[in-house]
Amino acid sequence: MVKIHDRIGAIVLLLVCGLAWTGSERFPTDAVIFPRMVIAFLAILSVVMLAKTFVGGRPSGPDRPFFINGRRFTATAAAIVVYIYGVSVLGYFTATVAFLPLTAWKLGYRKAGHLAVMAVSFCAIIFLVFVALFERPLPAEWILKIL
Repeated sequence: MVKIHDRIGAIVLLLVCGLAWTGSERFPTDAVIFPRMVIAFLAILSVVMLAKTFVGGRPSGPDRPFFINGRRFTATAAAIVVYIYGVSVLGYFTATVAFLPLTAWKLGYRKAGHLAVMAVSFCAIIFLVFVALFERPLPAEWILKIL
């Protein structure tokens, strides 16, 4: 049964890749490169996932629940909704520095130092890639909106 879940998941991901690829055709020429790289990478991984369902791999076992912990899933989904709203109100970096460690903490990861390093490192990488390298602005920070 596990293989059929993986097969269905891979097919759904490939459909999403196809829709995303055709949706990206309306992007400006200089802005389409990065999204298409991500879409292509996801498509390649989806094909690998689909291929693994046909060859060898792990044997099908008994049915497992799709959600191991429904409360954690619901809490994470709610946190993502709050994060999306927080990005528009607080700005990308402020919302991200708050969201990443708080969500990880809520899910049970308790090493505060690691959480802080992870949040700051993630924001630094995003800044370098999108702001410095691709020169694409991210949502303005709340402090800049006030000033």
